[in-house]
Amino acid sequence: MVQGDGSLAEHVAPFLSKADIRFGQCERVYSDRGSLDPSSTAKHARCSPELAQVFWDCAFDVVSLASNHTMDFGADALKDTIALFEAKGVKTIGAGMNIQEARTPACFEVNGVRIAFLAYSTVLREGFEATEDSAGAAPLRARAWYEEFDFQAGVPPLIRSEVLSEDLDAMCEDVRSAKQIADKVVVSMHWGVHYVPKLIAEYQRPAAQGAFDAGADAIIGHHAHAPKAIEMFGDRPCFYSLSNFIMTGTPKTGEKARLFQERYGVQLDPDRPWLPYGEDAKRSLIAALEFSPDGL
Repeated sequence: MVQGDGSLAEHVAPFLSKADIRFGQCERVYSDRGSLDPSSTAKHARCSPELAQVFWDCAFDVVSLASNHTMDFGADALKDTIALFEAKGVKTIGAGMNIQEARTPACFEVNGVRIAFLAYSTVLREGFEATEDSAGAAPLRARAWYEEFDFQAGVPPLIRSEVLSEDLDAMCEDVRSAKQIADKVVVSMHWGVHYVPKLIAEYQRPAAQGAFDAGADAIIGHHAHAPKAIEMFGDRPCFYSLSNFIMTGTPKTGEKARLFQERYGVQLDPDRPWLPYGEDAKRSLIAALEFSPDGL
């Protein structure tokens, strides 16, 4: 993102202005401090604070900072990002200077309906999760393992996955606590398998079911950079991935494009080198939820 003149939000801001509460997920930190963690290659994960202008142009009320890039540039960059949003009156969820802050909901009351927002990230490098005395994202970590299911050599294995029980229990506890102070609870999940169309990882449905069993009323998913399924758990929706909204990018041409395609299996559009995610990345969703005291 390079514009700070409102042009990025020009076409969508009128639609967003109709909402009482606007929620988005932020996959960057906005700071001039910090250095790239040795375990990360995401040099793009830190942006100049002035580029956060797009969030004010869209008039977001609450933003999730829980992602695989939350701690790419360390605690100082995260702290600056939280302070930047708070100075503009935008509440942040899913990350903080400790686990208590990361698990604290953002609460609103509109027309007599109290709504709480919580956020978690499944996609986390080791040490990027918040703890009692260290900054990071609210974790909902998953583990994966691989099983052979055929005797033929070379057949791809079955990929199994499950959420860590301690993280699932903590998330469910947060939802139950939020339900004590709010009529409706919205849970944001940074999860799933990116770049691969349609695929829902095995751990995602049980994680969603756990949140709903604890009292969540809707789940908003992101991370995949492609739209994915919308599943109803009874009368409550789970949006597995809304795809991209406004996304930074770096041109990947020549050798970089070849390596990107080789690594992720994504065919780049040569006419749009600034959006290196393939066709599905251009198909984005905005979830519009209407809450009332009686339901969704």
